[in-house]
Amino acid sequence: MTQLDERHFLIHSANKAKAHEKKKMSNINDFYDNTNKVMIVDGDLIIYKITSALEEAINWGDDIWTLHADLAVGKQVFKQNMEWYKNYKFALPTFLMVHNKLVF
Repeated sequence: MTQLDERHFLIHSANKAKAHEKKKMSNINDFYDNTNKVMIVDGDLIIYKITSALEEAINWGDDIWTLHADLAVGKQVFKQNMEWYKNYKFALPTFLMVHNKLVF
C-alpha cells in the first residue's frame, strides 16, 4: 500500500489548481462563447412578484381587509414571463425552480 505524505497532497493540489485555471474564463467573451451554460429561474420570486403586483385590496372598515387577485390574469402574466426567459438574448436552456424542485 502506498503511503500518502505531504508531498503527494501538494502535488495533487497543484495539479487541481492548474486544471481549474484552464477552465476559468478570462474575460466576458469567454462567457458568451461558452455553450455549456443554462439559466435557472427562481420561480418562487417570479410568482411572488406577479401575485404582489396583481393583488387588489378591499377595506371593509374596522381594520378588516381582504386581498384578492384574478388567477387567470396571474397565469397569463406567468406564461409571458416564462416565454421571455425562454427567448432571452442568448436562448439558453432554461430551468424553472419552485420550492427547491425542478419544474421544467
